[in-house]
Amino acid sequence: MIEVDSLAWYVGLFFYHFTIDNTVGQALVLTLCGYDIRKNWRRVLLAGVILGAVNIPLFSLPQALRTVIWMMVTYAVVKSVFRLSTTRTFLVLFTCLATVPIAWSACFILRYGFDVSLAQFLVSLPLRLLFPLSYDVPIALLAYVCYHKRWRLFGEEADCLSIPLKIALPPAVQVVLLGITLNEFLFSPTPHDLPPWTVEFLTLFLMSVPWLLSIFFLWRMLSVANREASTAAQEKLTAAMLREADAVRSQRHDFNNHLQIIVGLAREGRRKELALYLEAFKQDVQKTIGVSFRK
Repeated sequence: MIEVDSLAWYVGLFFYHFTIDNTVGQALVLTLCGYDIRKNWRRVLLAGVILGAVNIPLFSLPQALRTVIWMMVTYAVVKSVFRLSTTRTFLVLFTCLATVPIAWSACFILRYGFDVSLAQFLVSLPLRLLFPLSYDVPIALLAYVCYHKRWRLFGEEADCLSIPLKIALPPAVQVVLLGITLNEFLFSPTPHDLPPWTVEFLTLFLMSVPWLLSIFFLWRMLSVANREASTAAQEKLTAAMLREADAVRSQRHDFNNHLQIIVGLAREGRRKELALYLEAFKQDVQKTIGVSFRK
C-alpha cells in the first residue's frame, strides 16, 4: 500500500479532497437554488478552492467547533463570491445540508463496510485520491442532469422570502446539532466501543432519521414561504399594472377633452384663441411627459 509519508502530501491531499468536495457540491446546490453555474463557473471554482484551503486548518479542531466554523465561513464565502442576497445564501446553505447524506453514506460504507478506520484512510494515498470520487462523481452527474433538466428547489422569487427568525431557528439548530453528532460518529479519530456493525448501522439510521425529518420540515417551511413570496410578487405586479392602466385611462380622457375643445375652436374660426390653447396644451404635455415638441 502506498502511504502518505510527508506533510506536503498530507496537506496537498486534504486540499484536493476538500476542494473537489466543495466545488462539486456547490455546483449541485447552486443549480437547485436557481443559479447559472455554466455562466459563472469561474466563481464556482474560486469558491471551491477557497473553501478547500480553509478546511485544512479546521480539520484539526473538535467536530462541534469545526462544523459551526465551517458553516460560518461557507456563508461568508458563498455570499461574497456569488454576490447573493442574505435569503438566497441561507437557501444555499440549507440545500448543502440536504445533500450531505450522500457523502455520509460513502463514509459509512468505507468505515463499516470495508473496515477502514480514519487513521488508515489518512495514511493511504490510493484511498485519499479515489475515495472522494466515489460520491463526488454521482453528485457531479446529478448537478449536470439538474442543470439541463432545469430542476429547481427555489426560483428567482426566493429573494423575496421573509422567514421569522423564531420559526426558522429551532429546526436549524437541531439540524446543526444532529450534523455534529453524525460527524463525530463517522469521523472521530478514536474507535467507538460499539457492538457489531449491524447495531452500528441501526445507530446511524436512528440518528439520520431526525436529521432527514428536520431537513424535510425546513424544506416544507421554505416551500410555503416561497409560494407566499411568489404570490405577493404577482399581486404587486398586478397592482402596478392596474395603476398604469388607470393612469392611461385618465390621460386618454383628458386628451379627448382637449381634442373636443380644439375641434370646436377650429370650427368656429377662433384662430387666436386656438393658437393660445394649443400653446398651453403643448406646455402642459411637456410638463407631464417631459417631451419637447419640434416646431
